[in-house]
Amino acid sequence: MRSRRYFIPLAVLALVVGFVVYFYSTKNSRAISYHRQQYLAISQHYHEYLTTITNEAQMSALVQTMNQQRDALLKLGYLEQSEIPLQSCVLTGAVKKTFCRLVLKTMPTNDVWELSFPTNGASVFVTCPKTETAKWRKLVADYENP
Repeated sequence: MRSRRYFIPLAVLALVVGFVVYFYSTKNSRAISYHRQQYLAISQHYHEYLTTITNEAQMSALVQTMNQQRDALLKLGYLEQSEIPLQSCVLTGAVKKTFCRLVLKTMPTNDVWELSFPTNGASVFVTCPKTETAKWRKLVADYENP
């Protein structure tokens, strides 16, 4: 009889502890999912937004929101920023456009990534999921040495 009296409170306590452990163990993955979805929602409609935005403040707010989502994903460890130095070419003008076309054809458009180029064109700055960094390095190397 005594063991039954303790069974229900112990079962409830075990459920609460299990929920708390689950909640905190999945906290980062839920945050990553949220920020990733927010970033993708904006980036997938970016060109539409450009045609409907009528003032500088709206454009600034859009860019700021994308940057906040990207920065959150960097802080959570989902994204990383890499500089990939170029060995045999300089990405300026038509060469940069050709490279960007290759990137759009090759890399997934349903994930978070950003490219930027220094003015001298001697490297590529990539912000991408950590699991994709090697693919970006290979893409750059293959572009340089076809």
